Amino acid sequence: MTKTKVLLCGGGNAIHVLTSIVGSKDDYEVSILSTFPGEAKRLGDAIPEEGIKCLNDLGDDVYGKPVKVSDDPAEVVPSADIVIFALPSFTHGFYLAALAPHLKPGVILGAMPGEGGFDLTARHFLGDEFVRGCDLFALETLPWACRILEYGKTVEDLGTKKEIDVVIIPKEGDTVE
Repeated sequence: MTKTKVLLCGGGNAIHVLTSIVGSKDDYEVSILSTFPGEAKRLGDAIPEEGIKCLNDLGDDVYGKPVKVSDDPAEVVPSADIVIFALPSFTHGFYLAALAPHLKPGVILGAMPGEGGFDLTARHFLGDEFVRGCDLFALETLPWACRILEYGKTVEDLGTKKEIDVVIIPKEGDTVE
């Protein structure tokens, strides 16, 4: 079985939840990139063998473990099929610039929150031609309220939002149905 490779960018509350949820799925493989000094090592060292536990407000708790936690884009970006930023909007440009030399064509790029013109920032740092070959999405906010209970080990989903707005820009020639 070929797994979809998901790169999560960040190291805070939302990355803990995403790692747990996406990492619990058999057909996905999760890696984490954090360029904040020392955060990747701290997070990687803290994650237990069973992975990060998410206390889930919608049902059973889930565990997910990344295959790699790094501060080096060259280690985790080239294989990514999907890249999700769970970072403040002011950091998007910095991360896009760091990822640019390593992203493969056709990657799916997303941000949550995606306020601040994520699509425009992506075009600025990656170029129009590259972005036209990608699917982009941006959520107006995080889909949950969440808090880390123990860094690298446990996060609590305090409430999943019933509805949020999302912008989807399909790669050139594709449509959204």
